[in-house]
Amino acid sequence: MPAVEIKGDWGSAAWELRSVNQRYLETYFRLPEQFRSLEPVVRERIRARLTRGKVECTLRFEQDPSAQG
Repeated sequence: MPAVEIKGDWGSAAWELRSVNQRYLETYFRLPEQFRSLEPVVRERIRARLTRGKVECTLRFEQDPSAQG
């Protein structure tokens, strides 16, 4: 599945956005608990650019065990 992946000393994260045509705009999120606060921000950015479609947003995050301090 296509995704944007980033890696750092803290671990790795991957965003995946999937969309299909639909009459109205619907957004669905799958986020780790510690990133739930991103949902309204991402939802508004999607609404600023799209007017219709079903958009699924998934964030996968894996923290590096040595970075847990």
